Amino acid sequence: MLKYSTGGEIAKFYVAIGPQFNMLLSADQNYLVNGSTFMDTVKTLSGKPFAVGQRGIKDRFVSMDIFARMDFGVDITLTNHLMIEVGIKFGYGLDDLNTADYRLKNNTGIYHASHDVTGGITVGINYTQ
Repeated sequence: MLKYSTGGEIAKFYVAIGPQFNMLLSADQNYLVNGSTFMDTVKTLSGKPFAVGQRGIKDRFVSMDIFARMDFGVDITLTNHLMIEVGIKFGYGLDDLNTADYRLKNNTGIYHASHDVTGGITVGINYTQ
């Protein structure tokens, strides 16, 4: 990521922008209807049958997604060699998460792409020599 910071000797504010690469390692679900596992069978776009309620669903999603990520925060110098970083991060997945065979349309006949969105707080300690 590209990071730009500005400020004084003790506190420096920063913004960081760049890509984040994410890989899917596993995907499982518990699909329950009225407390029981739902096991209806429907067809993918290619006509292949699949059980909607099956536990392992990794094949329904792409294995890699690229995020556009942006962080804001402050670096606080504690000593000559020790700094604390506190920030907020935001990310948006650029790719459709569903594999081509599982890009199923809703009841009105429209397909809506699925994208990951993330946000959070980051806290870190940096030590330099």
